[in-house]
Amino acid sequence: MNKISFCDENREKRNAATGSRNTKSPCGAIINQTGTHSYIYSAPKKCWKVFLYAMKKHCILLFFCCLNLLMNTAGAYNLKQVADKEYMSNSSITSLCQDDKGLMWIGTCDGLNIYDGQEIEEFKTRDKEDYLSGNQIDNIIYTGNDTYWFQTYYSLIRLDRKTNSITRFNEFQKLFLMNKDNHGTLFIIKDTNCIYYFHKKEGIFKKINVTGIPISDVITFFFDKNNRMWVMMKGYNRCYDLQQDPLTENITLVSQKSGLDHHTPLICSFYDDAAVYYVDKEYNLYAFHIESKKNEFIANLGANIQAHDKISSIVKYHDSFFVGLMMDGVLTLEKQKGSGEYQIQTLPINSGTFSLIKDRFQDVVWIGTDGQGVYLYSNPLYSIKSVVLNNYTEKIERPVRALLLVVVFLAHLF
Repeated sequence: MNKISFCDENREKRNAATGSRNTKSPCGAIINQTGTHSYIYSAPKKCWKVFLYAMKKHCILLFFCCLNLLMNTAGAYNLKQVADKEYMSNSSITSLCQDDKGLMWIGTCDGLNIYDGQEIEEFKTRDKEDYLSGNQIDNIIYTGNDTYWFQTYYSLIRLDRKTNSITRFNEFQKLFLMNKDNHGTLFIIKDTNCIYYFHKKEGIFKKINVTGIPISDVITFFFDKNNRMWVMMKGYNRCYDLQQDPLTENITLVSQKSGLDHHTPLICSFYDDAAVYYVDKEYNLYAFHIESKKNEFIANLGANIQAHDKISSIVKYHDSFFVGLMMDGVLTLEKQKGSGEYQIQTLPINSGTFSLIKDRFQDVVWIGTDGQGVYLYSNPLYSIKSVVLNNYTEKIERPVRALLLVVVFLAHLF
């Protein structure tokens, strides 16, 4: 005969009076059920098992709810207008540039603005002699060491932020292309078979004579991760290794084979994430991966681009592509699971887009529009991440306002 304790006897009497019943859990706990309520009785040494047993079903339900929420968030995104004509000198954004401090320099059709993540201020020189030649800022390049370059129709301007002094190079006017190499040296292409670079030691621009670069065919130029210079033209391209004399610091170019061949003339080309993205005259978008020298077809954009529209910029955001259109907003190309094809959609921006850049410190994309200021795009699937504390290696340079710790114990329930 089983021995019944005083507590068990009292429990049996209460069950008879209330119409409740007892069940035994797999972990040995006594569960008393009365209507919609349940009460758990157990020895202290089994308390943690009892708690896990009682919470098991609730945690499983919560897990699947969170999983469902994550799946529904996969196609969602955040699009926030962070700067418009109310706060800036002009709402038509012609260029964007981010420096190593995270400041966003915003060039407009009427002046230059600086955004620090909270406030926007119009850039002003210290006196009347140091002024920007022309109100429209066509391009901004940051070459490090607090040095900024601004391209206007009337001049090329060098800003030394340390002294807040401005130097104008009037030999570069109207339309020209400029970019920087991996060491912060500014290069310019404005004439046929000529490439200019800024000699930091002498403080002047020097010219390098080359062949096979007609200025009318040049689309863009850039420097890859190996500091190799690429000059993209309508029908072909040129590639150069940079060699610098250690004494004079003069630079020479040595021609190399790029490995990129395209048979249809190009209308635009961009560099991002160790790949060249280009669109031919049939509006086929390709990605040429420099390291592997493989050409990848992405999608045909012809049906999504009006006959009179032009592409201003292309950036890759994880597995998606952003295509800025001069007159019709932004196209997004999202890769579909299974098929590998790209679905083309448009962002709800009812204006042209002049500039797209990825943030250097955050997982977001900056969008400069023609008349609606600056937008900030983010995707919760990528922008909100979890990390194990032991594996956290990021360097924190700014104050931390909040910290969320999530303790995962779901695995112990099984």
